[in-house]
Amino acid sequence: MPGAMYRFRQFVSIVLLFSGLICFISGVVLYFAPPGRYTVYAGLEKYWWKEIHIWSSFIASGFAVLHIYLNWRALLRYFGIK
Repeated sequence: MPGAMYRFRQFVSIVLLFSGLICFISGVVLYFAPPGRYTVYAGLEKYWWKEIHIWSSFIASGFAVLHIYLNWRALLRYFGIK
């Protein structure tokens, strides 16, 4: 079933994109948030921004590894190895 594999690769790419964006946005918010443990910034406490940042980073990292695994042959061709 090549169609199912194509859809799975699409799913992995979309999740990687969105988790990377969430990680980026939460990192920017944390960078510009005022100091203090219980500071509310952009509608959430700093604690929750940190949690969002950590978990979206874990998800992005896992899906990045999966994305590399699924596209290994294409990556080798890009670098002229195969």
